[in-house]
Amino acid sequence: IYSQALVNAFAGLGSNDPDNPGGNRRLADDFTLGAGANVASLTWWGLFTTPSGASYGGTSPLFSVRFYADAGGGAAPALDPFLSVTVTAAPLPTGAITSGDNHAVFAYSATLPSVVSLLAGTYWLSIVESDAATVDGWEWVPTELGLGTADNMRRIGDPLSGWIPADPFGQQRRNQAFVLDDDPIPPVPEPASLLLLGASL
Repeated sequence: IYSQALVNAFAGLGSNDPDNPGGNRRLADDFTLGAGANVASLTWWGLFTTPSGASYGGTSPLFSVRFYADAGGGAAPALDPFLSVTVTAAPLPTGAITSGDNHAVFAYSATLPSVVSLLAGTYWLSIVESDAATVDGWEWVPTELGLGTADNMRRIGDPLSGWIPADPFGQQRRNQAFVLDDDPIPPVPEPASLLLLGASL
């Protein structure tokens, strides 16, 4: 129902809970629906910032997904989300490596606990890596390197600030990479060997 998929691999912006490096950072990006739609699942792209980033996908499967109404005119999200859920999403290798810092970019997909029904209009999506056990910072990557043409916003600090431009100088005012779908994510099939073992019990 809405696609802003990864095009080119570039470093992203931190979007982490307070337990992770970089402190409390909540990144959000806007999207506009021309007609009402039901959101059942989403896919997004990101990376963990580590010295071995070219191959490291991290171990955290937990992310906080928040949907916000628009505060008016598409300039910023409302301060509080109208939906906030925690989802499990293991990193899946994409083969993409960011230019310059050579971090591996991974895809994440999750089915929402329940379908979200949205009317036509502008909304904001925030994805935050929220596993307290994670020791590395996580970045939500942009769909491509467009400069100064997007409306991504973030809240930082503890307690959180109000919404501010993700980069006041415009260098990282980019569209974050994500896709919204009206179908659930298909379950991962069990390996044939496990099915055979189960049949023999």
